Amino acid sequence: MTTALTFYSLLFMRFSWMVRPRNYLLFACHATNEVAQLVQLYRFVDYNGGIAKVLKGGAQQLKDNSANPTDIFKIKGGLLVKNSKQTSCGLGILDNMAALVSADCLDYTNGKVNYTTKYEAFVDAGYNGATGRYKVQSITVHPSYDAKTKANNVAVIQYSSGSKVLWYNYNAIEPDSWDEYVYVQRYLSDVDGMAWATPKVYSQSNADSTCSQLSPVYKANKEGFACGSGLVSAPSLLGACDVPYQMVYAKLSGSYVYQAGFFSHAAIEDGKNLCKYGSQRSYFTLFSDYLAFANSVTNRTVYYFSDDNSTTPQTDPKYAMAKPSSTVSDVVLLSGDMYAKQPGLHS
Repeated sequence: MTTALTFYSLLFMRFSWMVRPRNYLLFACHATNEVAQLVQLYRFVDYNGGIAKVLKGGAQQLKDNSANPTDIFKIKGGLLVKNSKQTSCGLGILDNMAALVSADCLDYTNGKVNYTTKYEAFVDAGYNGATGRYKVQSITVHPSYDAKTKANNVAVIQYSSGSKVLWYNYNAIEPDSWDEYVYVQRYLSDVDGMAWATPKVYSQSNADSTCSQLSPVYKANKEGFACGSGLVSAPSLLGACDVPYQMVYAKLSGSYVYQAGFFSHAAIEDGKNLCKYGSQRSYFTLFSDYLAFANSVTNRTVYYFSDDNSTTPQTDPKYAMAKPSSTVSDVVLLSGDMYAKQPGLHS
Protein backbone atom coordinates (compact mmCIF):
# COMPACT_ATOMS: atom_id res chain seq x y z
CA MET A 1 0.00 0.00 0.00
CA THR A 2 2.84 2.41 0.82
CA THR A 3 4.40 1.80 -2.59
CA ALA A 4 1.04 2.35 -4.31
CA LEU A 5 0.47 5.62 -2.45
CA THR A 6 3.99 6.77 -3.33
CA PHE A 7 3.34 6.45 -7.07
CA TYR A 8 -0.22 7.76 -6.67
CA SER A 9 1.02 11.02 -5.18
CA LEU A 10 3.82 11.31 -7.75
CA LEU A 11 1.24 11.04 -10.53
CA PHE A 12 -1.01 13.72 -9.08
CA MET A 13 1.92 16.01 -8.28
CA ARG A 14 2.77 15.91 -11.98
CA PHE A 15 -0.88 16.44 -12.93
CA SER A 16 -1.30 19.46 -10.61
CA TRP A 17 1.87 21.01 -12.05
CA MET A 18 1.06 20.41 -15.71
CA VAL A 19 -2.51 21.72 -15.73
CA ARG A 20 -3.18 25.37 -16.52
CA PRO A 21 -3.55 27.20 -14.27
CA ARG A 22 -1.31 25.17 -11.98
CA ASN A 23 -3.08 23.77 -8.91
CA TYR A 24 -0.65 24.63 -6.12
CA LEU A 25 -2.93 23.42 -3.32
CA LEU A 26 -3.30 19.96 -4.88
CA PHE A 27 0.45 19.85 -5.48
CA ALA A 28 1.17 20.71 -1.83
CA CYS A 29 -1.23 18.04 -0.56
CA HIS A 30 0.35 15.29 -2.62
CA ALA A 31 3.89 16.50 -1.93
CA THR A 32 3.19 16.16 1.78
CA ASN A 33 1.81 12.65 1.31
CA GLU A 34 4.79 11.74 -0.89
CA VAL A 35 7.22 12.67 1.88
CA ALA A 36 5.20 10.69 4.45
CA GLN A 37 5.12 7.57 2.27
CA LEU A 38 8.85 7.78 1.52
CA VAL A 39 9.56 7.98 5.24
CA GLN A 40 7.48 4.81 5.74
CA LEU A 41 9.37 3.06 2.95
CA TYR A 42 12.69 4.06 4.50
CA ARG A 43 11.64 2.68 7.88
CA PHE A 44 10.59 -0.62 6.31
CA VAL A 45 13.84 -1.02 4.36
CA ASP A 46 15.98 0.04 7.32
CA TYR A 47 14.25 -2.39 9.70
CA ASN A 48 14.71 -5.31 7.29
CA GLY A 49 18.45 -4.80 6.93
CA GLY A 50 18.77 -2.59 3.84
CA ILE A 51 17.63 -2.63 0.26
CA ALA A 52 19.58 -5.77 -0.70
CA LYS A 53 17.97 -7.73 2.11
CA VAL A 54 14.49 -6.50 1.22
CA LEU A 55 14.90 -7.43 -2.43
CA LYS A 56 15.94 -10.93 -1.37
CA GLY A 57 12.81 -11.38 0.70
CA GLY A 58 13.63 -9.77 4.06
CA ALA A 59 13.46 -11.42 7.51
CA GLN A 60 16.26 -12.90 9.58
CA GLN A 61 17.49 -16.15 8.02
CA LEU A 62 19.85 -18.82 9.29
CA LYS A 63 22.31 -20.08 6.70
CA ASP A 64 22.86 -23.77 5.94
CA ASN A 65 19.86 -24.70 8.08
CA SER A 66 21.89 -24.14 11.28
CA ALA A 67 22.00 -21.59 14.09
CA ASN A 68 24.43 -19.08 12.66
CA PRO A 69 25.14 -16.23 15.13
CA THR A 70 25.97 -13.87 12.26
CA ASP A 71 22.34 -14.04 11.15
CA ILE A 72 20.32 -14.70 14.28
CA PHE A 73 21.79 -11.70 16.05
CA LYS A 74 20.45 -9.31 13.49
CA ILE A 75 17.33 -9.67 15.62
CA LYS A 76 17.45 -7.13 18.42
CA GLY A 77 18.10 -8.68 21.86
CA GLY A 78 18.80 -7.39 25.32
CA LEU A 79 19.63 -7.93 28.97
CA LEU A 80 18.25 -6.62 32.25
CA VAL A 81 20.83 -4.74 34.35
CA LYS A 82 20.15 -4.07 38.04
CA ASN A 83 22.07 -1.46 40.00
CA SER A 84 24.66 -1.35 37.18
CA LYS A 85 25.31 -5.11 37.40
CA GLN A 86 24.34 -7.38 34.55
CA THR A 87 21.99 -10.25 35.22
CA SER A 88 21.40 -13.47 33.34
CA CYS A 89 17.90 -12.23 32.51
CA GLY A 90 17.27 -11.95 28.79
CA LEU A 91 14.76 -9.45 27.43
CA GLY A 92 12.09 -10.28 24.90
CA ILE A 93 12.41 -7.00 23.02
CA LEU A 94 9.03 -5.90 21.65
CA ASP A 95 10.14 -2.59 20.16
CA ASN A 96 12.46 0.30 20.95
CA MET A 97 10.35 1.25 24.00
CA ALA A 98 9.27 -2.00 25.70
CA ALA A 99 10.25 -5.58 26.43
CA LEU A 100 9.08 -8.72 28.20
CA VAL A 101 11.13 -10.04 31.11
CA SER A 102 10.84 -12.86 33.63
CA ALA A 103 8.96 -11.59 36.69
CA ASP A 104 11.38 -13.60 38.85
CA CYS A 105 14.19 -11.30 37.70
CA LEU A 106 12.68 -8.35 39.58
CA ASP A 107 13.09 -7.41 43.24
CA TYR A 108 10.04 -7.29 45.50
CA THR A 109 9.08 -5.78 48.85
CA ASN A 110 5.84 -6.99 50.46
CA GLY A 111 4.77 -8.50 47.16
CA LYS A 112 5.29 -5.35 45.12
CA VAL A 113 8.11 -4.43 42.74
CA ASN A 114 10.89 -2.64 44.59
CA TYR A 115 11.64 0.51 42.62
CA THR A 116 14.64 1.40 44.77
CA THR A 117 16.47 -1.07 42.54
CA LYS A 118 17.83 0.70 39.47
CA TYR A 119 16.59 -1.26 36.46
CA GLU A 120 18.07 -0.72 33.01
CA ALA A 121 17.47 -2.34 29.65
CA PHE A 122 20.58 -2.93 27.57
CA VAL A 123 19.81 -3.52 23.88
CA ASP A 124 22.40 -5.00 21.54
CA ALA A 125 23.41 -3.87 18.06
CA GLY A 126 21.03 -6.10 16.13
CA TYR A 127 20.22 -5.31 12.53
CA ASN A 128 21.20 -1.61 12.59
CA GLY A 129 24.40 -1.68 14.67
CA ALA A 130 23.04 0.71 17.32
CA THR A 131 23.33 -0.40 20.95
CA GLY A 132 21.30 1.20 23.74
CA ARG A 133 21.20 1.63 27.52
CA TYR A 134 17.82 2.75 28.80
CA LYS A 135 16.39 3.48 32.23
CA VAL A 136 13.30 1.40 32.96
CA GLN A 137 10.42 3.77 33.65
CA SER A 138 7.59 1.37 34.43
CA ILE A 139 7.10 -2.31 35.24
CA THR A 140 3.87 -4.29 35.00
CA VAL A 141 3.90 -7.82 36.39
CA HIS A 142 1.35 -10.28 35.04
CA PRO A 143 -1.62 -10.32 37.47
CA SER A 144 -1.56 -14.14 37.72
CA TYR A 145 2.18 -14.49 38.25
CA ASP A 146 2.91 -17.26 40.76
CA ALA A 147 6.41 -17.11 42.19
CA LYS A 148 6.09 -20.58 43.72
CA THR A 149 4.97 -22.58 40.69
CA LYS A 150 6.51 -20.24 38.04
CA ALA A 151 3.21 -19.92 36.20
CA ASN A 152 2.81 -16.66 34.21
CA ASN A 153 6.39 -15.69 35.02
CA VAL A 154 6.13 -12.58 32.85
CA ALA A 155 6.38 -8.82 33.23
CA VAL A 156 6.41 -5.89 30.80
CA ILE A 157 9.06 -3.21 31.22
CA GLN A 158 8.91 0.13 29.45
CA TYR A 159 11.96 2.30 29.01
CA SER A 160 12.99 5.67 27.64
CA SER A 161 14.36 5.32 24.13
CA GLY A 162 12.22 7.78 22.24
CA SER A 163 8.61 8.86 21.97
CA LYS A 164 7.57 6.67 19.03
CA VAL A 165 8.14 3.20 17.64
CA LEU A 166 11.16 3.18 15.34
CA TRP A 167 11.64 -0.59 15.06
CA TYR A 168 10.12 -3.77 16.49
CA ASN A 169 10.65 -7.53 16.71
CA TYR A 170 8.31 -10.23 15.47
CA ASN A 171 7.32 -12.94 17.96
CA ALA A 172 6.78 -16.54 16.87
CA ILE A 173 3.44 -18.19 17.59
CA GLU A 174 2.06 -21.68 16.90
CA PRO A 175 4.83 -23.91 18.39
CA ASP A 176 3.57 -26.99 16.55
CA SER A 177 4.88 -25.49 13.31
CA TRP A 178 8.42 -24.83 14.56
CA ASP A 179 11.17 -26.98 13.10
CA GLU A 180 13.70 -26.38 15.83
CA TYR A 181 14.36 -24.47 19.03
CA VAL A 182 17.42 -22.21 19.04
CA TYR A 183 18.74 -21.22 22.48
CA VAL A 184 20.84 -18.10 22.94
CA GLN A 185 23.04 -16.55 25.62
CA ARG A 186 24.07 -12.90 25.46
CA TYR A 187 26.32 -11.12 27.92
CA LEU A 188 28.21 -7.88 28.34
CA SER A 189 32.00 -7.94 28.51
CA ASP A 190 31.91 -4.37 29.81
CA VAL A 191 28.73 -2.94 31.34
CA ASP A 192 29.92 0.67 31.59
CA GLY A 193 31.24 0.61 28.04
CA MET A 194 28.17 -1.24 26.72
CA ALA A 195 30.47 -3.80 25.07
CA TRP A 196 28.75 -7.02 24.03
CA ALA A 197 30.64 -10.31 23.98
CA THR A 198 30.22 -12.90 21.23
CA PRO A 199 26.87 -14.62 21.85
CA LYS A 200 26.50 -18.37 22.22
CA VAL A 201 23.93 -20.50 20.39
CA TYR A 202 22.61 -24.02 20.87
CA SER A 203 19.92 -25.87 18.91
CA GLN A 204 17.75 -28.87 19.76
CA SER A 205 14.28 -30.27 19.30
CA ASN A 206 11.84 -29.58 22.12
CA ALA A 207 11.10 -31.60 25.27
CA ASP A 208 11.37 -35.16 26.49
CA SER A 209 9.68 -37.16 29.25
CA THR A 210 11.98 -35.73 31.92
CA CYS A 211 10.59 -32.24 31.27
CA SER A 212 7.18 -33.27 32.62
CA GLN A 213 8.65 -35.28 35.48
CA LEU A 214 10.59 -32.36 36.96
CA SER A 215 8.22 -29.40 36.49
CA PRO A 216 4.50 -29.64 37.33
CA VAL A 217 3.71 -26.27 35.74
CA TYR A 218 5.26 -27.47 32.49
CA LYS A 219 3.27 -30.71 32.67
CA ALA A 220 0.05 -28.70 33.00
CA ASN A 221 0.95 -26.16 30.27
CA LYS A 222 3.14 -27.87 27.70
CA GLU A 223 2.10 -25.51 24.90
CA GLY A 224 3.23 -22.55 26.99
CA PHE A 225 6.84 -23.61 27.49
CA ALA A 226 9.92 -24.77 25.70
CA CYS A 227 12.03 -27.28 27.61
CA GLY A 228 15.67 -28.14 27.03
CA SER A 229 18.61 -29.85 28.68
CA GLY A 230 21.37 -27.62 27.33
CA LEU A 231 23.44 -25.40 29.61
CA VAL A 232 26.15 -22.85 28.85
CA SER A 233 29.21 -21.66 30.76
CA ALA A 234 28.67 -18.54 32.83
CA PRO A 235 30.96 -15.60 32.01
CA SER A 236 34.19 -16.06 33.96
CA LEU A 237 33.60 -13.17 36.36
CA LEU A 238 29.97 -14.04 37.02
CA GLY A 239 30.08 -17.60 38.27
CA ALA A 240 31.70 -21.02 38.23
CA CYS A 241 28.64 -23.14 37.36
CA ASP A 242 26.94 -23.58 34.04
CA VAL A 243 23.70 -21.64 33.56
CA PRO A 244 20.60 -22.01 31.36
CA TYR A 245 20.46 -20.12 28.09
CA GLN A 246 18.54 -16.83 28.34
CA MET A 247 16.38 -16.83 25.23
CA VAL A 248 14.77 -19.26 22.84
CA TYR A 249 14.06 -18.58 19.17
CA ALA A 250 11.81 -20.57 16.86
CA LYS A 251 13.23 -21.82 13.58
CA LEU A 252 10.49 -22.17 11.00
CA SER A 253 10.42 -23.69 7.54
CA GLY A 254 12.96 -22.09 5.23
CA SER A 255 15.33 -21.58 8.18
CA TYR A 256 13.74 -18.32 9.30
CA VAL A 257 14.02 -17.55 13.00
CA TYR A 258 11.84 -15.43 15.26
CA GLN A 259 11.94 -14.49 18.93
CA ALA A 260 9.91 -17.01 20.93
CA GLY A 261 10.52 -16.92 24.70
CA PHE A 262 12.86 -16.44 27.66
CA PHE A 263 14.18 -18.51 30.54
CA SER A 264 11.60 -19.07 33.29
CA HIS A 265 13.10 -21.64 35.66
CA ALA A 266 15.36 -24.64 35.99
CA ALA A 267 14.35 -27.83 37.79
CA ILE A 268 17.16 -29.72 39.51
CA GLU A 269 16.94 -33.24 40.86
CA ASP A 270 19.45 -34.54 43.43
CA GLY A 271 21.20 -31.22 43.84
CA LYS A 272 20.86 -27.61 45.02
CA ASN A 273 22.53 -25.76 42.16
CA LEU A 274 23.84 -26.24 38.63
CA CYS A 275 27.34 -27.06 39.79
CA LYS A 276 26.35 -30.54 40.97
CA TYR A 277 23.11 -32.38 40.34
CA GLY A 278 21.59 -35.66 39.21
CA SER A 279 19.41 -34.35 36.38
CA GLN A 280 18.12 -30.97 35.29
CA ARG A 281 15.91 -29.27 32.71
CA SER A 282 15.51 -25.61 31.76
CA TYR A 283 12.07 -24.17 31.00
CA PHE A 284 11.34 -21.16 28.82
CA THR A 285 8.09 -19.18 28.89
CA LEU A 286 6.82 -18.72 25.34
CA PHE A 287 5.59 -15.26 24.43
CA SER A 288 2.68 -16.20 22.18
CA ASP A 289 0.04 -16.32 24.94
CA TYR A 290 1.25 -13.06 26.51
CA LEU A 291 1.25 -10.77 23.47
CA ALA A 292 -2.28 -9.59 24.32
CA PHE A 293 -1.10 -8.77 27.85
CA ALA A 294 1.83 -6.78 26.42
CA ASN A 295 -0.50 -4.97 24.04
CA SER A 296 -2.83 -4.00 26.90
CA VAL A 297 0.09 -2.60 28.92
CA THR A 298 1.84 -0.67 26.16
CA ASN A 299 -1.28 0.25 24.18
CA ARG A 300 0.72 -0.45 21.03
CA THR A 301 0.72 -3.14 18.38
CA VAL A 302 2.77 -6.20 19.32
CA TYR A 303 3.95 -8.01 16.21
CA TYR A 304 3.83 -11.75 15.65
CA PHE A 305 4.53 -14.28 12.91
CA SER A 306 2.94 -17.62 12.06
CA ASP A 307 4.15 -19.99 9.40
CA ASP A 308 0.81 -20.17 7.59
CA ASN A 309 0.07 -16.41 7.87
CA SER A 310 -3.45 -17.17 9.09
CA THR A 311 -3.03 -18.24 12.72
CA THR A 312 -3.34 -15.53 15.36
CA PRO A 313 -2.36 -15.55 19.04
CA GLN A 314 -4.95 -15.72 21.80
CA THR A 315 -6.45 -12.30 22.52
CA ASP A 316 -7.28 -12.32 26.24
CA PRO A 317 -4.90 -9.94 28.07
CA LYS A 318 -5.75 -11.71 31.34
CA TYR A 319 -4.82 -15.15 30.04
CA ALA A 320 -3.35 -17.35 32.78
CA MET A 321 -1.75 -20.79 32.75
CA ALA A 322 -3.48 -23.80 34.25
CA LYS A 323 -2.51 -24.42 37.85
CA PRO A 324 -0.35 -27.49 38.48
CA SER A 325 -2.26 -30.35 40.05
CA SER A 326 0.77 -31.94 41.70
CA THR A 327 4.17 -31.28 43.24
CA VAL A 328 7.48 -33.06 42.89
CA SER A 329 9.64 -33.98 45.88
CA ASP A 330 13.43 -33.71 45.85
CA VAL A 331 13.36 -31.19 43.01
CA VAL A 332 14.70 -27.65 43.44
CA LEU A 333 13.42 -24.84 41.21
CA LEU A 334 15.85 -22.04 40.38
CA SER A 335 14.83 -18.88 38.56
CA GLY A 336 15.56 -15.19 38.18
CA ASP A 337 19.15 -13.98 37.93
CA MET A 338 21.14 -17.20 37.75
CA TYR A 339 24.46 -15.34 38.12
CA ALA A 340 23.41 -14.11 41.57
CA LYS A 341 22.51 -17.64 42.67
CA GLN A 342 25.88 -19.21 41.91
CA PRO A 343 28.07 -20.49 44.73
CA GLY A 344 31.08 -19.50 42.60
CA LEU A 345 29.95 -15.89 42.27
CA HIS A 346 32.74 -13.42 43.04
CA SER A 347 31.69 -10.30 41.18
